[in-house]
Amino acid sequence: MKIHLSPHSQKSHGVTEAKKAELDSLTSQVLDAQLAVDTHQAIVNSVAAKQANIQTLLSIADNNKVASLNNRNVVNELVQKVIELKANSAIAMAETQTANTCTDKIVTGIKTLIDRLIYSAEIVNKLSALIIRRKAINPLVSDNLITMVGTAGNNANNAISLTLVALTTSFATQASNTESLAAMTLVSAKAKHFADSVSVTQLQSLPSLLHEVYNDSCLQYDRTFNALTIVTNQLNLAQAQLNKAQINLQSLQAGLAAANAAALAS
Repeated sequence: MKIHLSPHSQKSHGVTEAKKAELDSLTSQVLDAQLAVDTHQAIVNSVAAKQANIQTLLSIADNNKVASLNNRNVVNELVQKVIELKANSAIAMAETQTANTCTDKIVTGIKTLIDRLIYSAEIVNKLSALIIRRKAINPLVSDNLITMVGTAGNNANNAISLTLVALTTSFATQASNTESLAAMTLVSAKAKHFADSVSVTQLQSLPSLLHEVYNDSCLQYDRTFNALTIVTNQLNLAQAQLNKAQINLQSLQAGLAAANAAALAS
């Protein structure tokens, strides 16, 4: 038997179906908006982690720059002291020759060590710069590797600092030895001998080498700073997109809640 709906029932049925379709549509839009918010939130989290890592690298690069600048200044002061001693040098007493020869050997050994440390620091800095460039191209490059290389560069600069202190101490020891001589003329003589043997053959290349290390550390700092600026801009953009998605989600949720309330009231 065919059932005939009254005009009023047909109208009510049509309204109900229309409201259900509207609610379904709003529900679907809310789900899509929630997915968009989750996606943008994941992007923000990822970029924020990347920013934090680069900030750590920037701190390491800054420490390297400060340490290499200090090393350069120390060696410049050391060369100046050698030049001053050379200007006041005279003939040394024969009795102090053996002790001073031993000190010269120590200074020579320290200088050789400094040369090797500077070379190592230069290689590590260049390697760090290369890895950072590779990281910019290939995000799969390990962040831990970048941090380890940056820390190695910092350790190398610290080692140079400590060795320069040892060289300065040896220099001071040599000066103390000369002061033990019976007369100031003999002190001046030994100082001249030390200055001739150390400054010309051992210290001449240090300022230029340390200046190059300092320049490399400045370049690495600048590159890391630029990378941080780029990532910060990316984070700001990602956060703006997340905020927009959140506002859209809140609007749709409010619309869905209002539609549900209207449907229940009808």
